[in-house]
Amino acid sequence: MPSFKIKVLEKNGYSPIGYFVLPEHCWLNKYYLPMKDRFQSFLNRNENSEEARAIVEAER
Repeated sequence: MPSFKIKVLEKNGYSPIGYFVLPEHCWLNKYYLPMKDRFQSFLNRNENSEEARAIVEAER
């Protein structure tokens, strides 16, 4: 997977100098769970619109 993403970056003019893969727990604990905790406030700020609900559903 990293080689595909690097090719995309290079195709768009970037020259990566390196990369590293984050462990699954980093994504869960530092990205997905905090995002999930903010779903309701996001929906409230956007008046529970159809678009906002679609975004939340896509992220779930």
